[in-house]
Amino acid sequence: MMNKQDISFNTDEGRFNYRVGGVVINNDKVLLLTEDRFDFWYLPGGRAYLFETSKEALKREIHEELGEEPVIERILWTTECLYNFDAWNIQHHDLTFYYLIIFHYDARKVCSGNLLSTLILTSKGEGVPVCTMSST
Repeated sequence: MMNKQDISFNTDEGRFNYRVGGVVINNDKVLLLTEDRFDFWYLPGGRAYLFETSKEALKREIHEELGEEPVIERILWTTECLYNFDAWNIQHHDLTFYYLIIFHYDARKVCSGNLLSTLILTSKGEGVPVCTMSST
């Protein structure tokens, strides 16, 4: 079996990433993830493989991160971000496709594998700790 190649590469100037992300909404709440080593929250998702569609990549990433099979509803938006990732002091150029994801159960129960905690945010911005991705 061939190793899959992320669509991500380094240059002398920085790093390029082609990413996918999912927006999980349940009872007017949005699922966000974090890791112990980061001081920010992010939507679930990750890098796409070469010759993998964005929907295929998102299904794979959600399964890897949350241990569940998502239903990909529709694309919501695309983003192009240019930033310096302070943790590694590297300039980044990210292109990301974001999709609406549906689960057929309570998203708070989506905690398996190496997922130790997530945060469900209400539309009013109130945080309720539920289950952060461990960097170990």
